[in-house]
Amino acid sequence: MLKYRCMQFIKLIKSESGTSAVEFALVLPVLAVITFAILELGYMYFSGVMLDRAASDAARFGVTGFIPNNMDRDSFITQTITNGHYNLLDNSKITIDTLVYDSFANIGQPEPYIDANNNGIYDVGEYYDDVNTNNQWDSDMGKSSSGGAGEIVVYKVAYPYQFFTPIIGNLLSDTGIVELNTKIVVRNEPF
Repeated sequence: MLKYRCMQFIKLIKSESGTSAVEFALVLPVLAVITFAILELGYMYFSGVMLDRAASDAARFGVTGFIPNNMDRDSFITQTITNGHYNLLDNSKITIDTLVYDSFANIGQPEPYIDANNNGIYDVGEYYDDVNTNNQWDSDMGKSSSGGAGEIVVYKVAYPYQFFTPIIGNLLSDTGIVELNTKIVVRNEPF
């Protein structure tokens, strides 16, 4: 009887039936993760492109000074961005900043200040030139506005993209969220 059972065990070990099912079961999770990653990254990239396009359209309208009836420029620019992505993104999460500068060299620069203690950073109480007239020192001297004729305007649009699949989101960021950003610099036409 023992000899019979040993022979059956040896026969079972040498058997190749069912190996395809086992191999498929081992490969399927990896294949599924790769497929979802491709789809997820494609959708994230497409969302970023749509955000860029919406910001570009807003900047193009903002440059001309065109204002539709019963709207102001800032509302029209915001509406152009929120309508420009075809409802792919949640409008409540979109952040829109329009900053005005007097020259291209000043973009992203801090307001000038006198460093009284020579530590290389602005400290409360040090004299500064309030370029954007908001009564506080800022690390960016841009004035929040859509700008007037001939002024330089930077359009910054950001969106926190939340991944649909937690596995992919956790692989690419700690929080499962990637910040999609676009920035467009233009000089307004003389309108």
